[in-house]
Amino acid sequence: MTPPGNASAKPRPRKKITAAQPEDGEIYHGEVVEMKPEGAARRIFRGVKLPDVPIFTLESAADPEVTAEFTGVSALPGLPALQLVTDGIGVATLPVFFNEILGDEQYAKFTEFANDPEHGITLEVLIDLAKYLLEEYTGRPTLGSTGS
Repeated sequence: MTPPGNASAKPRPRKKITAAQPEDGEIYHGEVVEMKPEGAARRIFRGVKLPDVPIFTLESAADPEVTAEFTGVSALPGLPALQLVTDGIGVATLPVFFNEILGDEQYAKFTEFANDPEHGITLEVLIDLAKYLLEEYTGRPTLGSTGS
């Protein structure tokens, strides 16, 4: 047996440690893998793609038969979501957020529908929609309720 502190002691083998895997039905958001090659700590943050993308429908207040359906992307870029959460819901953050979720073509259709006063898509509706989408992409509520 080698005494503690002796230079000839064999180093402990380093093994890859992974974060716990999700349970069935759980959306897993970013696996963190810790590795310690040659004694240096290193983490790898893996991106996330949703198995089921969010789909939502806007319905006109004037005529419930008039609707527009939209499909979100499989992976929301984190920076627009972070900006929305940190800067709050506003004129600068909501359009960028919705554009990232919908892409240019669907976003044009979305803004056309939302900007038509006949449809009654109010700020409250847009805020509720943004909250829903953030919950879908992050797996948990992220914004508190708004005061009126």
